[in-house]
Amino acid sequence: MALSYGVDARVRADHDTEAARSDVEIVVAINNGDAAAFEVLYFRHRDWVAGLAFRFTADNDASLDVMQETFLCFLRKFPGFRLTANLKTFLYSAVRHLAIAARQKAARYQTTAAELEQLEHLRSRNPAHAGDCQTGQAAPGQLDLAHPIRRLVP
Repeated sequence: MALSYGVDARVRADHDTEAARSDVEIVVAINNGDAAAFEVLYFRHRDWVAGLAFRFTADNDASLDVMQETFLCFLRKFPGFRLTANLKTFLYSAVRHLAIAARQKAARYQTTAAELEQLEHLRSRNPAHAGDCQTGQAAPGQLDLAHPIRRLVP
């Protein structure tokens, strides 16, 4: 029981020591090669970054991706990163930029109901050009690649 208390006290003391350090002091430590200092900043700001990312993306998975990309972007700035303002100012602009990029990328790959309806309409108008997806037979006017592909297999 005493050993457990000692471990808890040491962890709590380490956390209190790190919590007392400012972001500027931690950035200086990271620039000096202290890898554990980055972890402190990550745990200090990750919930805020994730919440902000969710507000921009409105999607849990996308917000976690944005959070990860934000901290990767931040990590790539070292060594040599100078914190000239509040760290949240830097993080906010990174999250905003990455979230907008993620939303634009997702929008490019979204298929709307109108697009699906249009595809069905085109297929129903001219089924001869659709080809047979089940058998692999080419529709009239399309290249039949089955024979050349069979010849390539040893």
